[in-house]
Amino acid sequence: MTTQPRFCDRIRRRDMLRLGVAGMVGSSLSLPQLLAAKSKTANAKEDVSLIILFLQGGLSTIDTLDMKPNAPAEFRGDFNPINTKVPGIQICEHLPQLAQVTDKFSLVRHLTHGNSSHGHADHYMLTGYHPRPGFNGGLKPNNQFPAHGSVISKMLGPRGSVPPYVCLPKMHNSAGSAYLRSSAAPFVVESDPNAPNFEVPDLAPPLEVDAARLGNRKKLLATVDRYQKSAEAQANTQAKARKTYQDK
Repeated sequence: MTTQPRFCDRIRRRDMLRLGVAGMVGSSLSLPQLLAAKSKTANAKEDVSLIILFLQGGLSTIDTLDMKPNAPAEFRGDFNPINTKVPGIQICEHLPQLAQVTDKFSLVRHLTHGNSSHGHADHYMLTGYHPRPGFNGGLKPNNQFPAHGSVISKMLGPRGSVPPYVCLPKMHNSAGSAYLRSSAAPFVVESDPNAPNFEVPDLAPPLEVDAARLGNRKKLLATVDRYQKSAEAQANTQAKARKTYQDK
């Protein structure tokens, strides 16, 4: 994914704050210089993966990331807090590996909205849009607006042979592509990756398709591809010949 998304050309707030601080301390950095520097790196690309671990209904905050150690005992959880790599941030003792990387992420302790319905709230969290009247949370997918993954899939596309948007071990009702259509829909893995006999259902051939039959299909596909390339090459040659004749 690009570090500077092509669908947003505005300067980040962090850069504007950096510019303002630099001006206060007498730095020679100016707004035109900042814009020039940003334009040079606008096309820089980096392999980045975004993982959304969606815990429907939420997890117990007082037992994980917001333990409130100074609260009365009757309001605290059963576990003890531990220090992390960021001074002032403590998390649950059962999350020691997460405690070692707290300098790599931002912790948002509180988030709220005005809808008490899980279906409506899930749609809001996974798309960024409140559902409109007529929303049916029981549909799968129920999206009136595309999910975050579908937007990224539409704007950035795949990297090589890897699907740009994957849902596992099942697809959430609000993880669909809505009006972005099937090209931005998720590749769904409806099985548990931890199972000993795990396989991706849509990639496994049907039982009636053995290795020999699959091989014949590949040969047929290769033949069709060669014919298509030959036809395209012939059409290009004829077009060039016509253009040469017309130029004369």
